[in-house]
Amino acid sequence: MSRTSRHLFMGSAALAALLWAWPVTAAPHNTERVLPHHDRECMGVPDCRSVQSDALVLDRDQVQVLAVNCPASHPFVWHWDTQQHEHLHVMLVGRTRQGLTFSVSNRTHAPGEGHVLIGCSDQPFDFAKSGFMTSRTGIPSQVQTFEEEHLEERKPQ
Repeated sequence: MSRTSRHLFMGSAALAALLWAWPVTAAPHNTERVLPHHDRECMGVPDCRSVQSDALVLDRDQVQVLAVNCPASHPFVWHWDTQQHEHLHVMLVGRTRQGLTFSVSNRTHAPGEGHVLIGCSDQPFDFAKSGFMTSRTGIPSQVQTFEEEHLEERKPQ
């Protein structure tokens, strides 16, 4: 074994030992926190009708694909919004004139619930006049920054 190979091997072994000994911390997500619905699905939508999906319930590490479609009276989909647990990640993966398709994944150890709401109109969606979300998830609310953890050490005596 050459000197360089030996150093790489020893460095890799040291890194593996360090990672193995790293303390396991609690999940960064508050699994009880629900991100509220903000009525964004109808923001700027002419003659909007909100359509809510059936309730989604995802177990740990589960992924579901969900399609939500507009009714015949308001056949054009515009925007979307959710009400969901913080640890769910909802991502827009497909769009047709009449509906949206989402991938919903659970990013932690606890079950999560949510609803997707879409805004439907009798007028076609105009990309030039409107932006749209591509995903929604919660910022892990149980994560502390290094600065917050060491705030007590920095206070003047």
